Amino acid sequence: MPCYGVTAEEAKAAAVDAYGERITLVGKMNQISEEIKEREQQLIWLRTYQNSKPFHDHYMSLKGRNQKKYADQYRYSATESELKKAFPKKIPTVEQLEKHISKLRGKLENMNTKYDALDQKSRELSEATREIEEFLRQEQSRDRQKKKNRSVLE
Repeated sequence: MPCYGVTAEEAKAAAVDAYGERITLVGKMNQISEEIKEREQQLIWLRTYQNSKPFHDHYMSLKGRNQKKYADQYRYSATESELKKAFPKKIPTVEQLEKHISKLRGKLENMNTKYDALDQKSRELSEATREIEEFLRQEQSRDRQKKKNRSVLE
């Protein structure tokens, strides 16, 4: 079409492609969001772990009855086991984990920007397709009307 420089089929195909990219991007964004939530939970565990480490060391230095006296209140091993499950090789520092979460948020923000651009492109292409198809219907209607008028005149 002269208005857009593409046919209705090309605009429709491009709109479908943009929509497909958008859907793929949403899946990736959801994965990153889930990872951010996991890492934020791990950050809470890590802070708890680091805050209770001195108490753990003291607890481990106690023997017998003194250690049993504090056993009911002791939750260090649960936090430590969760962190070891999440980080089997090495437990990171709070700063390292915060930096990783920050990178993930930046990546998610970039994906949001890309999503917005793809959404806009998809909408524009869908609108262009609709307008092109409407224009073509009007042209066909005019052509039919001209043929009808010619046949009436003959």
